[in-house]
Amino acid sequence: MKSYTVEKSIIIYAPRQRIYRALTSSQEIPKFYPLIQVESTWREGDSVKFIGELDGVGFIDYGILDRLEADSLIAYRYWGENHDTENREKNYVAISYFLKDLNNSTRVTMRQSNIKSRRLYEALEEHMCDFLLERLKVFCERTAPLS
Repeated sequence: MKSYTVEKSIIIYAPRQRIYRALTSSQEIPKFYPLIQVESTWREGDSVKFIGELDGVGFIDYGILDRLEADSLIAYRYWGENHDTENREKNYVAISYFLKDLNNSTRVTMRQSNIKSRRLYEALEEHMCDFLLERLKVFCERTAPLS
C-alpha cells in the first residue's frame, strides 16, 4: 500500500520553549487545535488521546508518544477513525514537530508521514496542516510575544 508524506513550515514570533510547551500541554492544545480534550502524561512511550470536533463531526485520535526532546522535537504516531484504515499499528500516521531558533522567531516544521489514505493526505496537504500551524502561530504569538 502506498503511503504519503506532508511537510509544512511556519515562522512563529515566539520562543521555542513557548511553542514546545503549547504542543505538549493537555490543557493548552484545545485552546488552538479543534479539540475538546487531550489525555496524556507526555512521557515517551505513553499514549495520547485527542478528542475533538471538526465541522460538526466528532473524532478521536489515538496515539503513542515516540520522542520528546525539550524545546526542539515532538514525535508521535496516531490513528483516527476518519483515516480510512484499520486501527493497526502499521497504519498509524507519524507526526513530528521540529522547532528551530531563528532571529527573534522560531521555525516550526510539521511532518506527517505513513499516510495510507489518499483522502486524508489531500486534506492534510491542501488545508489541514496549514490551518493547524496557523492556529498554533496565533496562539503562541498572542500568549508569549517576543520583545
